[in-house]
Amino acid sequence: MLFRSKKFKLPEVLINEWNHTSRTDSPGESLTDNNISAALAIQRLAMAARIATAKPLRLFFFSAIDGWNVTKPLSGDLGLLTVNGHRKAVYNGFKLFSMLEPQGVWSAIDGNPADYISLGVGVLASRSDQDHATTVLGWNTGKSDVDVSLQLTGLKPAGGGRQMQIVRFVVDATHGNIAADLKNFAGYSPTPAETLQPVRNELVPSATTWGDAVTLPASSVTLWMVLPLPNSGQPREFAPPVRVVNLAAGKPVTVSSQ
Repeated sequence: MLFRSKKFKLPEVLINEWNHTSRTDSPGESLTDNNISAALAIQRLAMAARIATAKPLRLFFFSAIDGWNVTKPLSGDLGLLTVNGHRKAVYNGFKLFSMLEPQGVWSAIDGNPADYISLGVGVLASRSDQDHATTVLGWNTGKSDVDVSLQLTGLKPAGGGRQMQIVRFVVDATHGNIAADLKNFAGYSPTPAETLQPVRNELVPSATTWGDAVTLPASSVTLWMVLPLPNSGQPREFAPPVRVVNLAAGKPVTVSSQ
């Protein structure tokens, strides 16, 4: 209020080194290693996105990569990635957040919002004015599954297309969650559970409205994408993650003072 009353420009708010409490004594069970962290992180990112519409705000997640115990595939550390470059569930949650379109749109939850807040359920909607794509990010930070019905209106087909592509991604206990796949850790190749791939990808007739009824699993993140087909008629492709290679592994280290 003081800055506004004096007509000063609002200062930018920087939130540095935020994360959740880790448990380095319980690798794989620490919420920083599994889907619980992904759901909580997206809930906080959505809160920050709404705040940022009113005042400058930047977040700095801590940290990019694990480093507490380099001898274990999961160490309960705070990174988005393991020491071997494997993508943890929270990384996949950030990836889904990055797939939102540039323009935020109004969204509302039917019923009593307090009920959904207590359940840990929320949504963030976005669109692109360029290709008329619409994306909706949903999360459930609660310990129980929640049934939801999604309704989108005002959709616009691109280029007069007759079809639109419906894509849904999920990060939960069994999707995009490397903690569910410890037995498949071997080197740097992505494991089946950590790989973020659509659970739904189909073409439907173009329309100005669309809806979906799904269950948001406990501690999960869901991304819906409604993509009008371009004039080429080619649906969007989603390539699997690139294999990470440690070029320095097993190589001699040379130290020089010059």
